[in-house]
Order: sequence, then structure tokens, then C-alpha cells
Amino acid sequence: MKIADRNGVKLRRSYRRTISNLMKAVHNCSNPKRVKNARKAERKLKTISGRLVRELQRKLLAEPLKGHAEELSLFQRVLS
Repeated sequence: MKIADRNGVKLRRSYRRTISNLMKAVHNCSNPKRVKNARKAERKLKTISGRLVRELQRKLLAEPLKGHAEELSLFQRVLS
């Protein structure tokens, strides 16, 4: 989301609140009763991050896209 803010790209949805809640759920995975919720939160985080990366690749202009190509390729490798 920082890349979008720096380049003035308007995202369809920012997911800021959702991501913070999911990160808290993933952090609590050491508790045996919360393991299932932590796994669900990990899957949702992966889905959301994939959506954001695809949207950035679609909406960034050619020049800023070249500047962030290394970061975006790293994000895609982590997601796959």
C-alpha cells in the first residue's frame, strides 16, 4: 500500500483495518485454541496481498512500474 501511496495510485480497497486484524490473529497462533483461526487468517492475508500486487501491476504506469519491479517480483515469489 505504501507503493500505491507514493505513486498516487487509487486502490479499489485498502484493506488497512482487515490486515491489522488478520496480523493479530496470525500472531496468536501459538495458542492451541487459536491455531485454526490463525491458519484461516494466513490464507486470507495471502489472498489479499495477491489482489493488491495484481492491482498495482495493473494500475502503475510504465516508469514507476520499472522502479518497483524488483519489489513486486519478490512479492510474487513469496505468494507463489
